[in-house]
Amino acid sequence: MAGKDYAAAWADYKKRRLIAYLVPAVLLLLSWWIRDYSHVAPIALFATAVIAWLGLQNWYERWPCPRCGKRFHEPGKVNQTCASCGLDKATMRVP
Repeated sequence: MAGKDYAAAWADYKKRRLIAYLVPAVLLLLSWWIRDYSHVAPIALFATAVIAWLGLQNWYERWPCPRCGKRFHEPGKVNQTCASCGLDKATMRVP
């Protein structure tokens, strides 16, 4: 795969990682902030944050390896290298 393709793949990886952690965190903060205004909304936002976290983590962990196209991470683990072909995350720094 060419350098530009790797760059696009790693950019997608970083986007997924950011979204997978940021969205649930924002929902949790909103549920904490809104607790003074409502009794039901914090529980609903907390439940939404948990569901979002589970779904987004699954989406993040299913990111395909730019070299082999298989799932980069093993289920439930965040690897430094591809579980199938051994591509290292250090290649993300290559221009």
